[in-house]
Amino acid sequence: MSTDNEQVLSQIRDLLFEDEEDFWYSLDDETKTSIERGVNDYEQERVRPHDVVMEELKAKYKK
Repeated sequence: MSTDNEQVLSQIRDLLFEDEEDFWYSLDDETKTSIERGVNDYEQERVRPHDVVMEELKAKYKK
């Protein structure tokens, strides 16, 4: 099957790629801001490994 009809081609393209929408656009502004802040912290090396944080918490709250 072949066609040069742009409307048909556009509809087929929409069907094939409808699940590929970037999730970013579905997020609310608060979530986007939080993600951007986390990425910035990582880029500025203001992060600590999970296992280090967990050890500190265990030591602090161990009963």
